[in-house]
Amino acid sequence: MPDLAKERQAQLAREKRDEEERQKKLKEAAKLFKKHRAYPAARVQAAEEVEALRKNKPIDGLERFSEPLLEHVLEYTEIHARAYLVLVDNQEYLEAFAIILDDLERRSWFQLSGLPMGVIQPHTLFAEPKPEQLKLRRILDQTRHWITEAYRRISQGKADIEDKPSRRGYRSEVRAWMERRGVSSVKAAAKRLGVSDSVLKSIMSTKGKVKYSPETLDNVLRTIGFKSGDQSGDHS
Repeated sequence: MPDLAKERQAQLAREKRDEEERQKKLKEAAKLFKKHRAYPAARVQAAEEVEALRKNKPIDGLERFSEPLLEHVLEYTEIHARAYLVLVDNQEYLEAFAIILDDLERRSWFQLSGLPMGVIQPHTLFAEPKPEQLKLRRILDQTRHWITEAYRRISQGKADIEDKPSRRGYRSEVRAWMERRGVSSVKAAAKRLGVSDSVLKSIMSTKGKVKYSPETLDNVLRTIGFKSGDQSGDHS
């Protein structure tokens, strides 16, 4: 019995050291991103999209391991992953991005399950997965997806491109899409397009501070069916 107590004590000590090291790396990663010239815009965009998510998809009363709660935590992680992705300029930022994603992964799993990472193990190929293991896999798969996107960004040279759109003002394109889809307001359009009101207004406007990343702009334009060859702009 004393041996078991000592083993448990040693295990807790290791877990404490591991957590302290993880928090140290997380702080260093956050510090690096804060130095990036585009960090303030990315932070504002993420905050606005999270606010819209919480307003449009509240989680009050949702049960643990429920599908609606899983969809919420996945979308929350995606918002932050997209915001940080545009800051990945090189290998150093990629490694910091992986640390941020690891923290988001842990937070998502805890919010979904109420359990720390590691309590439920991923399923193996030789056993029928349990429902909670399938949900864990979706969270882990999301992390792998964004890591791959970061490597793709670097390999395709996107990090060397100025993070500003080549034109401003897509009001006519967005309005045409709204008319085709029967969307009556910018607020409703923003919800359909998965962005905040202020982000969509910034995309539509030729003036003011840019409140969106190149990836967010690409996603919106792709959704509304914009032809990339048209760069005439809307100067109204």
